[in-house]
Amino acid sequence: MLKYGIGSDNYEPFRPVKPGGDGGGGQLPSPGVSWPILQSGSKGADVRSAQQLLTAWGYTVESDGIFGAKTRSAVIRFQKSRSLAADGVIGPNTWSKLISTVQYGKSGRAVKAAQTQLNVYGYGLTVDGGFGSKTKSAAIAFQKNHRLQVDGVIGPETWRALLGTR
Repeated sequence: MLKYGIGSDNYEPFRPVKPGGDGGGGQLPSPGVSWPILQSGSKGADVRSAQQLLTAWGYTVESDGIFGAKTRSAVIRFQKSRSLAADGVIGPNTWSKLISTVQYGKSGRAVKAAQTQLNVYGYGLTVDGGFGSKTKSAAIAFQKNHRLQVDGVIGPETWRALLGTR
């Protein structure tokens, strides 16, 4: 588990699996929603999405939700290919290069990553990599609930909200 802070003032980030009781949506992000920091030892849906996005870029890793040595190696290769600091940590600069805009009619690993994140908020999508009407409806509902531009397209701001809302 990641811990943040200095000395004994550590805290652990937490994002409930199903925020809100309305079958989807959840809480609004704070105005300064930031990208999560993923590194060796990180686990969960954010890691699974990062692994799916790495695979979408041709850096094939198992999407098991565990940030191990193979994921770190793929992150370093990806970072080098994008002239980023190759530290093996997925932070804001790496996320901004790793995400891809996905929308209705698209398919692939980046769509799977988006579906994985939408499911964190309780949308109950089948993670099949196909951006169909159910994924678009979930994206629109998420955007409305988080006061984003409502277009059903998962671009940089929607990705940041999907990944950074805690």
